[in-house]
Amino acid sequence: MTFNKKAALALSIVIGLFVFYITKSSQPHVSIRGHRVYIEIADTHKKREVGLMNRLSLESNKGMLFVYTQPQAIYIWMKNTHIPLDIVWINKHKEIIHIEKNTVPMSTEILAANTHAQYILEINAGLCDLYSFNKGDKVIINL
Repeated sequence: MTFNKKAALALSIVIGLFVFYITKSSQPHVSIRGHRVYIEIADTHKKREVGLMNRLSLESNKGMLFVYTQPQAIYIWMKNTHIPLDIVWINKHKEIIHIEKNTVPMSTEILAANTHAQYILEINAGLCDLYSFNKGDKVIINL
């Protein structure tokens, strides 16, 4: 391989990695304690109503962020949700205010925080413990 071909190959690899990085960085995600979770956005009544219902799996670094226009009492249940989840309530200051860990799939028990939230993050059960997410942690939201 000549020098020009080697240089072109190296440049192609660098450009490919750069494009991959930019693409990953621009995907909606939240960061908590330095851990990034890529998110789907539920920002309409219909999307929030359906949430993660009827899904059989969720990739380990993915979740769903429910976005509300203003802080309010938010009630969640696991009806028709097959995946055990950790559910994180986040206030308007983007701080965790409540966590429900290892929720029971298909349960109709109503889950809620004792204060108003503006966001709900649903992620795979066990991630809050794995990443040591706690009440009071700051959440960086990149939509």
